[in-house]
Amino acid sequence: MTSFLNNLATAWGNLTQPASPPAEDQQPASRPVPAFQLNETAQVTLDGSGNGTARLSPYGPRNGGLTWDLAEVAVSAATNVKEAQASLYLSFGNQEATPSTLVGQTATGSSGDTCAMSQRIRPGDWIQVRWAGGDAGAVATFRVSGQINPANIR
Repeated sequence: MTSFLNNLATAWGNLTQPASPPAEDQQPASRPVPAFQLNETAQVTLDGSGNGTARLSPYGPRNGGLTWDLAEVAVSAATNVKEAQASLYLSFGNQEATPSTLVGQTATGSSGDTCAMSQRIRPGDWIQVRWAGGDAGAVATFRVSGQINPANIR
C-alpha cells in the first residue's frame, strides 16, 4: 500500500508541475486538414417546351468562411428523345444567368456531358444550369464535384 501511495504522490506532483516549453528545434505536430468531397446535385422537371433551370449555392452566411472548390459539373436528363442544350452559368453574389456569367454550353444536355472547371465559390454565389429543347416532363440533373472547405480550415 505504501508503494501505491508513493506512486500516487509522484503522479500528482507531475500533474501539478507546469509543462516545460518545447525545445527550439521541435515543432508542434501539424494537424492534417480534413478533405471533404463535394458531390451535390440539383434537379428540375422540364416544362412543356422542354426547358428548365436548376440552381445550387453553398449553404451558410456569405462571409462565414465556407467555400467550394469546383472541379467539374456534369449534366443529363432522364430521357433524351429530344436532345436538350444545356448552358452553365456561374454568378457571384446573386442569381444571374447572363452572357457575362456563362461558363459553357453543350448540345448533349440530355444524354450527358461534363464541364471541367477550377473555381472557388462561397455562399451567395450560384451555379445554374438551363436546359432548352429537351423532353417535356423529363427530370434534368446537374452534379457538381470538387472540394468542400469548411469555415476556418484551409
